Amino acid sequence: MGARALADLFMTQKVGDVGTFQNKLDALVDEGLLSSQDRRILDDALEAGHAVSHRGHLPKDSHVNLVFDIVENLLQRMVLVTKTPALAEETPKRGSSTDKAR
Repeated sequence: MGARALADLFMTQKVGDVGTFQNKLDALVDEGLLSSQDRRILDDALEAGHAVSHRGHLPKDSHVNLVFDIVENLLQRMVLVTKTPALAEETPKRGSSTDKAR
C-alpha cells in the first residue's frame, strides 16, 4: 500500500490529477516520462497494491520487495533525469581545450 501511495504521489506530481491510475500511466507514457515497458512494470506493481488495499491480498515477501524495487527505480530515474543535464553541461566535449589525450 505504501509503495502504491508513493507511485500515486509521483504520478500526480508529474502529470497532475488526471483521474485513475490508468489515466496517469497513460499520461506519463504520452509525455515521454515512461516507456511502454516501464508502464507495464509499474502497472503490475500498482495492481499488487490494489489487491492488498481492496481485496485483502497478502503477497509473498519477495513480491513486496519487488514492488518496492519497481517504485524505487522509478523515483530514482526521475531524480536522475533532473540531475544529468548539469552533468552533461559541465563535461568537456571532445576536442575542447580541456580534452587531454591519454
